[in-house]
Amino acid sequence: MMDTKSVRLVGGDRRYACAARLLRRRGVPAAVYGVETMENDFPDLHSALQGAALLVLPHGALQGERLTVGGEAVDGSLLPSMLKKGALVLGGPVPAELERWFSENDLMWQDLQEEESYRTANAAITAEGAAYLTMGALDRTLLGAEILVIGWGRIGKQLALRLCA
Repeated sequence: MMDTKSVRLVGGDRRYACAARLLRRRGVPAAVYGVETMENDFPDLHSALQGAALLVLPHGALQGERLTVGGEAVDGSLLPSMLKKGALVLGGPVPAELERWFSENDLMWQDLQEEESYRTANAAITAEGAAYLTMGALDRTLLGAEILVIGWGRIGKQLALRLCA
């Protein structure tokens, strides 16, 4: 069973703030650092990482061999000594050599974008953004507008649903 006192959301936009609030409402004392719209629970990135058993990172935070959040960076080689042994790190895609490096250092890595439920939810958010931008670009309302959605992938389907509404 995971030590819920060591759940950290480090970096990210308002979606990460929402996730932190939901976890807290469910009794998981999720701590945050560098999360948009939230007050930091730690003075710096190093402190935020120390002792984490579950670390949730935004897409692109791990690039090369560095973890970068809000202008602060930590060398990836320090993570095994900072995180709890066997920690789970959730984030975006990483190069194969970094994924191998995580495994060799008893850290588990999960690319959230490999999860279908995450991809679908992310497509819905992207579609809402596209609808918002479309409304701002028009000199009329969407009501009665004829709009062609090109592409019928996750985002196209979500966008069509919103535009039909």
